Amino acid sequence: ALPILNEIQGSYSIGCHPSIALYSLGNFLPNLMEQHKQLNIKLIHSLSRKIVEGVISSSIDIGIVVNPIHHPDLVIRKICEDEITFWSSNSARDIQKINSNDAVLICDPELLQVQSVLKKMSKIGIKFNRVITSSSLEVIAMLTSSGCGVGILPSRVATIMKSQKLEKLENFPSFHDEICLLFRVENKNVKTIQAISKAITTSLSSYPAR
Repeated sequence: ALPILNEIQGSYSIGCHPSIALYSLGNFLPNLMEQHKQLNIKLIHSLSRKIVEGVISSSIDIGIVVNPIHHPDLVIRKICEDEITFWSSNSARDIQKINSNDAVLICDPELLQVQSVLKKMSKIGIKFNRVITSSSLEVIAMLTSSGCGVGILPSRVATIMKSQKLEKLENFPSFHDEICLLFRVENKNVKTIQAISKAITTSLSSYPAR
């Protein structure tokens, strides 16, 4: 195993939520695969908290995750920020007017950020009588853009769906996210881990959330 410490080669797994994958992987993986012909990458997609568990248990080598909890076995580096808030499209439908009694909410209720934003909404007296739930942020973005309701989305996801012309609703509750890279402490000197980490950090920190 010693030569692998100093060479960019071997099989490594990168774990991240599918939505993070969509706006991040294409920015660094092509160069990485082109430059290092002996490198094999396995991608694993799940909720950020599951990815963190996978890195802790050594079933995943590197994680790109949202708001990870501190853990003594992990090196955690903040790469960039994001914001989860309410988005709509420019359709004239009542089901997209957040202050009407007819507004339909589209969201993934499994996400802790969504739960937090909804609590803030109920405190200011806005409630939705109907909710469409989906575990795919891309589907939520598509339905929002097609006039199906008001979506709760991360800004980075909403902005990669450029063709869908989503509009952020100003002055509504939001949740501040930190996107972090993490791996196990004992891997910090492994050259391949270092190379992949640097590629991820460089590409994501230069990619602003609008």
